[in-house]
Amino acid sequence: MLPIQSLVRSQPLQRYTFQMLQASLRGSTFPQTSYSTQRLAAKEAEWKQTTARFAAELYQEADSLGTTAALLLQKNQTSLLNQRKAISSDAAKVSAQAMKGALDTSHPVEVEVASLAKAQVNQSLALVAQEKSNVQTGMNQFTLTVGGKSHLISVIASASDSNAQSLNRIAKAINTERAGVKASVRTDSRTGTAQLILTTNKPGTDRSFSLADVIGNAIAATDLNHTTAAAEDARYKLDGESFTAGSNTVAIDGGKIELTFSQTTESPVSVSISSDRDAIVKQTRELLDAYNRFHDKLESRAAAFPFDLTQTWDRLTRSIQPQLSQIGIIRNQDGTFALNEDALLTAMKDRYQTVEQMVGQENGLAAIIKKQADRLRETPLVALTQPSTFADTTNPYTAYSFSALFLQQAANTGLFYNQAF
Repeated sequence: MLPIQSLVRSQPLQRYTFQMLQASLRGSTFPQTSYSTQRLAAKEAEWKQTTARFAAELYQEADSLGTTAALLLQKNQTSLLNQRKAISSDAAKVSAQAMKGALDTSHPVEVEVASLAKAQVNQSLALVAQEKSNVQTGMNQFTLTVGGKSHLISVIASASDSNAQSLNRIAKAINTERAGVKASVRTDSRTGTAQLILTTNKPGTDRSFSLADVIGNAIAATDLNHTTAAAEDARYKLDGESFTAGSNTVAIDGGKIELTFSQTTESPVSVSISSDRDAIVKQTRELLDAYNRFHDKLESRAAAFPFDLTQTWDRLTRSIQPQLSQIGIIRNQDGTFALNEDALLTAMKDRYQTVEQMVGQENGLAAIIKKQADRLRETPLVALTQPSTFADTTNPYTAYSFSALFLQQAANTGLFYNQAF
C-alpha cells in the first residue's frame, strides 16, 4: 500500500494559496482551491504595460543606433570614411583643403610660391576736394574694358560740382555697372584732397582693365587711367614643376585638393592628404558603445520579453567577427564589443581600404547594424509581442487560468497518479 501523502501547497500568489488535500487510496480525492482573479488580472495588465513600454524604448534605441551607424556608411557622402583633411607644413604661407573624392597621399606634395597673384590698381590725381571740378559739364561717357570686355559708362557732371562730388559721381557710375572693378573715393582730411581708387575684384592678368574717354573728359581730367599696381599672376611650383595662375587659390589633383597662397616661400611647403583617423576612431567608439547599450537592454528583458531579439543580433555580429578582429574591433563572449584604438589607427594607416570595407561598405559592421536597426524600427509592435521559437517565455499569466491552474496542481500533487491506482 502506498503511504498517504502530506499536504502540498502551490507557489504563493500574494496572500492567496492553492492547495490540494489528498486522502488515502480508500476514498475519493478532490482538489480544494481558494482563488481570486482580481489581483491576478491587475498583475497581467501591469505585465502588458511593461512589455509595451520596453518595446517603445527598444524602438528609440534602434533609431539612435541606426543614426550613429549611418555616420560610418561609405555610401553616405557625409560619412567620416569619405572625408579627408589636408595638412600643410606651413599653413601661414600655403593652406590646403581636401575636396570630395580626395585620396590619402602616400607622399606629400611639395609646393613653392615665387609670387602671388595681384589685382590691378588705378588711382586718379589727388585733387583738392572743395575746388571746382575740371570735368566737362553735361554728359560724359567712357569705356571700362575688363579682361577684354568693354563697358560704356555715362556720368552727368554739373557746373557747380566740386572735385569730391565729381569723383563720387564717377565712382557710383562704375560700381553700378558691376564690371568687376570696385571704385572708392579716399579723402585725406590732413591735406584736404580726394582721390578715386579703382581695384579689380579678382587678381590676375586676365582681369586687368583700362579706361578711355568717349564723350567729355572724365578720365583725362582726373588721370584715372593711371595704373599704380599692375595685375599679376601667381607663379608657383608643384614637386619642382612650374605653373602660373590668375588666382591665389588653385585646384590640383583633378580639383580634389585646393591650395591657397598667402605668402611667397623660401623653401618648399609640404601638403599631405589623409582621412581624419582620430574622428573615425571616435565615431567607431560611439557606434560600439551605442550597440553595447542596445545589447544590454535586450539582455535585461530577455527572460520576460516574448520575442527573443538577442540571438538574432548575436548571429549577425558573430558572422563578421573574424574580419573585425583584424582592425581592432573585438567581440566579447557576452555579445558586446570592445575597441583597440591603437590597432584601428594602425590598420587605417597601413590598410585603409580594408577598414572601409569591414566598417563602412555593404557587408561591414556599420551597414549590418544600420540595416537591422531599420528593420526593427519598421516592425509593428504586435509582431514584437508575439512569442517566437527562441523565446524563453510567453505571457507568464496564461499559466494561471482556471483550467491551467487545476491541471498544474493535479500534476504537482500526484492526483492523476493516485487516482490511477
